Amino acid sequence: MNEPLLWQMIGATRGGPTRLGILLVLSEEPLNANQLSEIMKLDYKTVRHHLDILVKNGLVYTSKQKKYGELYCVHDFVKKKVQELNLGKL
Repeated sequence: MNEPLLWQMIGATRGGPTRLGILLVLSEEPLNANQLSEIMKLDYKTVRHHLDILVKNGLVYTSKQKKYGELYCVHDFVKKKVQELNLGKL
């Protein structure tokens, strides 16, 4: 895992706050895109866009289920770093 990439995806891009929210929610439990959109009260397409970016950059991975309903999970490294970042905001 590339720590500078994580910080770039969260802090140096316009969608960083949304991606941070997604990572925080997924740190608690694996969810599919529809569940994430409901929990975060965001448009489904917006959530999918950010998930695609996170997967492409290796910060999130998917279950091996069919495309519909596949679960998104964060790597342990990302979970630890995101939780540290969240604690720093309190």
